[in-house]
Amino acid sequence: MWLWLKTAVFSVFVPGVVAILIPLRLAEDKTYHLWSLAPGLVLVAFGVCTYLWCASTFVRTGHGTPAPIDEPKRFVAVGPYVWSRNPMYVAVLTAILGQALIFLSWYIVLYAAIAFLIVELFVTQYEEPHLRKKFGTEYEEYLGRTPRWIGR
Repeated sequence: MWLWLKTAVFSVFVPGVVAILIPLRLAEDKTYHLWSLAPGLVLVAFGVCTYLWCASTFVRTGHGTPAPIDEPKRFVAVGPYVWSRNPMYVAVLTAILGQALIFLSWYIVLYAAIAFLIVELFVTQYEEPHLRKKFGTEYEEYLGRTPRWIGR
């Protein structure tokens, strides 16, 4: 039960702020255009649903949370992790780009690009080396069969 609560709190305050609140604040014009609303909402919904799937997989399979200070105890390579090593980040970036489309905002596109660069550095410089040490051969095999970002 505590894992679910910690996951919910983390999800509101970290990905919720990064993927929803900041892009909403960056939208220079809060109006939307009917032709871009539906595809933008689809991207946001896809991002949110994928994130929730990833977070619940961390709790159920990994016995941990998305928060780096309470990470999964078991290696997670099921569900969305079959298609991408980092589906949570892909989900967050998809939600951000969905809002860029809804509001037709180049500021949000720029924010998404900066967020992607930060995530890329975090993944390559910290997360992957950490997971190599923590899970060893199991993680090395996973690296060979699963792409870092978008699935095959």
